[in-house]
Amino acid sequence: MDVPIVDVAWNGLPEALRVADLAHNFDLNVVPHNYGSHLLTYMSAQFAALVPNFAIFEIDVEGVPWRDEVVPAPDIVDGRLQLPTGPGWGAEVDEEALRRHPVEEG
Repeated sequence: MDVPIVDVAWNGLPEALRVADLAHNFDLNVVPHNYGSHLLTYMSAQFAALVPNFAIFEIDVEGVPWRDEVVPAPDIVDGRLQLPTGPGWGAEVDEEALRRHPVEEG
C-alpha cells in the first residue's frame, strides 16, 4: 500500500484518526476520501488538520444543483481549502433546505 485512503464519513473521526496513526507508524501519508458533498469536505478538512501525515485533499466538484443551499460551499483560496470554523464539522446544515429536497424512491 502506498497511500491509505481514509473514509471519515463511514469510519467516524476516532477510527479515521487510528488509521492515520497506524499509517504514520509505517511512514505512510493518508488521503481522506471525499466523494459526496460539502459536509464531507468539511469532515475531511477537520481530519486533515489533525493528522501529521496528511498528503493531499480530494474534493467533490460535482453534485446536485441545490447542494449550496443545504451546506455552504467551502472557501478555497489560491487552491487551498480554508479550515472551516463554524460549529461541529465547521458549517451548519440548513435543515429547511434539506426538507425541500427529499430523497426520491424509485
